[in-house]
Amino acid sequence: MTVQALRLRPMKNDEAQVRRRLGKGLKLDFQLEAAHGTLSVHLLDTAPRSITGNVMTSGCGPLLLSDAEAFLSLISSCPAMLPDSDRNPEDSAWYWQIYNQYLSPELQALFVHLEPAQTTLDNGLECLLEARINGLRICSRLRLAPTTLLRLLDRGNWRPPLSGPESDLPLCIPLLLGRTHMSAALLHSLRQGDIVFPEQAMFAPDGQGPLQIGGCRLGLQLESTNPPRFIVTELEETAMNAPLDHLSPPSLDHLQAIEGLPDLDNPNHERDAAEETLTSPDRFADLPLALTLRMGSVSLKLSELHNLAIGSVLIVEGSTVGNATLCHGERPLAHGELVDVEGRLGLQITRLEQQR
Repeated sequence: MTVQALRLRPMKNDEAQVRRRLGKGLKLDFQLEAAHGTLSVHLLDTAPRSITGNVMTSGCGPLLLSDAEAFLSLISSCPAMLPDSDRNPEDSAWYWQIYNQYLSPELQALFVHLEPAQTTLDNGLECLLEARINGLRICSRLRLAPTTLLRLLDRGNWRPPLSGPESDLPLCIPLLLGRTHMSAALLHSLRQGDIVFPEQAMFAPDGQGPLQIGGCRLGLQLESTNPPRFIVTELEETAMNAPLDHLSPPSLDHLQAIEGLPDLDNPNHERDAAEETLTSPDRFADLPLALTLRMGSVSLKLSELHNLAIGSVLIVEGSTVGNATLCHGERPLAHGELVDVEGRLGLQITRLEQQR
């Protein structure tokens, strides 16, 4: 039997923060003269591709925008006139000072300043930036570094699509990796180094598995970070019926043979066995206990739940990457390291609770 530790894909902290905050996207309201407009941004889940556009400097960092001239003209009372590629942007610096003065006040606070740059931006996150005002709508593909996007999110008064008092309702969802049944006697016999295999494994050794939250089923992929982070790979609406498999008694295939079954040929033996069982201190030793394998819990607000999208990141609390806890109800019984045993997810016990 080959036992291996889990091998997971790493993710940089800045990118994880961006994916957690953006979700389906965020909006920012702005005023331009007497008109009300909105600026929205969301991550693109498509593979990175070449963007034909212009690199602009800002107070938060460089931005690569497609259709930059049309987009920038929509958010300012001064039209954007981008210089030709063979001209020095410094020659038009005076013009961009005027442009920024006529920029929407909310967007002045967001970008600080905007000006063409003589540089390239080949790597970064790709987003869709959309501006709406006066019945007009312009979309621009945006490429920028995760740190630049975080600065933009920190500076602006961004809001998720869902707003209201209920949007701040906190949720705490335990992250279940699997379910199993174990008798009290077998549970008491566990020692450090033992490996527990869930009868119903929800996650694979590569860190892929589902999380059910109400009527929403999320497909998750575990990343190699601390604290543990899961990236949302699938998003599916399901019926609101809770799964009942963990409430059902285990099948006979999952239980050891039960001794002391009634002997139809010997009624006295049945009565004697019953009396002996009632007085035995080990009469509940074979009682099957429903156990769960957990990796901490996911905490988020209701608005964040509504805003989840493919590519969003969920941060796990109460655990470290590659570790999990064996629980009965809400009570922890054993802690250990998640291992890959020839394609099966298992928990190798490293510490046992004193009172199991």
